[in-house]
Amino acid sequence: MHARAGELPPERTRPTIPNWPTGPADQPDQPTPPRLPLVVEPLATSLDEALLQRRVVAVTGNLDAQLATDTAARLLHLDATAEGSITVRLDCGTAEVGAALVLVDTFGSLRAQLHLVVVGQAAGAAVVVVAAAHSSSIYPHARIVLTEPDVPAIEGDAAHVDALLSEQRRLLAAAYEVIAQRCGKPRDEIERDMLQRRLLTAADAVDYGIVDHIE
Repeated sequence: MHARAGELPPERTRPTIPNWPTGPADQPDQPTPPRLPLVVEPLATSLDEALLQRRVVAVTGNLDAQLATDTAARLLHLDATAEGSITVRLDCGTAEVGAALVLVDTFGSLRAQLHLVVVGQAAGAAVVVVAAAHSSSIYPHARIVLTEPDVPAIEGDAAHVDALLSEQRRLLAAAYEVIAQRCGKPRDEIERDMLQRRLLTAADAVDYGIVDHIE
């Protein structure tokens, strides 16, 4: 609208200019969140590693050469890296006699005290492993099965077969001797009981002398 002659022009309303913040000083004070301390903890990537941190080694399934080698490596690692006792938790329904004797020799080389716990069953050559432990125990519902240790099949010519048979007899005699020494029984009695497939409950295993006590 235009002013008439002799009239003052109407005042114009100035637009409101927002008060924009111009810098950090114009910002309202905000509480600074507390800084959490950085905590670095070793995270177990598997159950096996978690057990190793507690100096526990699990031996389960068929005790063959591969499992015996892996178990021996774990035991030697624990024995070399820190002090303290080692626990082996064993549940083996089958075992090869050669593999069992690998663990027997490994047990004998350890500086740490080794305690073995039968958590399910120990059968055949796995009984040799139980007998070789520095101390041992068994769960109330676990069992010991005295049965012939597994031996590999023999193939080849006559001379080769004879040599392998001789080696198998030597390994079996060594296995029976480990159990005999642990139980304080004649080796012939141990061999006879294993040929007859004698089943021992937890209480029977303590009475027989294979383990020290029931868990």
